[in-house]
Amino acid sequence: MPTTLILGGSGKVALHLTRILTQPPYSHKVFSLIRSQDKASQIRALNAEPLVNSLEDLSASQLADVIKSTSASTIVWAAGAGGKGGAARTKAVDRDAAVRAMDATAQAGVKRFIMVSAVDIRDRSKPAPEWYNDDDKAKSDKMWEALASYCQAKLVADVELVTGNEKRGLVYTIVRPSTLSDEKGTGKVEAGKVHIGQPISREDVAAVIAACVGFEGTGGCVFDVVPGETGVEEAVRGVAKEKVDVFEGRY
Repeated sequence: MPTTLILGGSGKVALHLTRILTQPPYSHKVFSLIRSQDKASQIRALNAEPLVNSLEDLSASQLADVIKSTSASTIVWAAGAGGKGGAARTKAVDRDAAVRAMDATAQAGVKRFIMVSAVDIRDRSKPAPEWYNDDDKAKSDKMWEALASYCQAKLVADVELVTGNEKRGLVYTIVRPSTLSDEKGTGKVEAGKVHIGQPISREDVAAVIAACVGFEGTGGCVFDVVPGETGVEEAVRGVAKEKVDVFEGRY
């Protein structure tokens, strides 16, 4: 049975992902690493196995041991400080712990690593993507002003995933959703080089991640995802076919 380990499993996107992966057509064994025992029953109710530990406290070698214990074939990074604890904790989780997770995945001998990031994570000293319109540029300005510590931490982590992969040898995918909403998923998205202004359902983001878990052809792809009119699987396969990388040249 395919096995996936979700790091940061108690978040809303991660809970949707857990439900999707444990059911057909995926039918994965899912392990979910969470910080609090209080969330364990919620994970079990989704037919997944909770692992209680703190990504802030685990070294890369300790996390590698956790990964090995699950026999996971895919690791999904869905963790984040969520704005709690200020800039220091954002750096500790979204940057430092994320990089340790990449190292741990490689140390454990697992190849497949999926990073949940965010639209517009880039070096803003470089020109905006050529497909951005004025609304996209305004959204970019607003996001980086409001969430500077988060955006910078994600940028460092994503750059390390890409530039450090020669030593790690991971088959990575970076999924970059727009602002998240709790609306019910539609099952339809736009993925790749897109306009970034509209919020996307967490359920739809989870469906996109699951499609990436199920289709290794997205390896090496970095793509934005927003609401759209294309079915999730078709959109993800389109990204894979075109080998979309919205991050290239922007870090």
